[in-house]
Amino acid sequence: LTFIATDSQDYKVRHEQLLDFVDDCLRDLPWFEANAFAIYFTEGHSLSSLAEATGINRNTLYKAIRTTSDHIRNEHKKQGAW
Repeated sequence: LTFIATDSQDYKVRHEQLLDFVDDCLRDLPWFEANAFAIYFTEGHSLSSLAEATGINRNTLYKAIRTTSDHIRNEHKKQGAW
């Protein structure tokens, strides 16, 4: 692992590239999985708080977020980034 100071330009560029990559991956997934994942992370929810806020079963949200996370991780590995 390489440490990059969070206030450096290199960090900002890499962070933006990673966000763009995740956004592209979300476009490949079904609407529910992509949006459950996006809301979970951008709004800073826990599974329980997201389930409470949406009325969607916690296990359903877990499966959607896990599936999306696995997809993003696998796509990232395919590109040789990890």
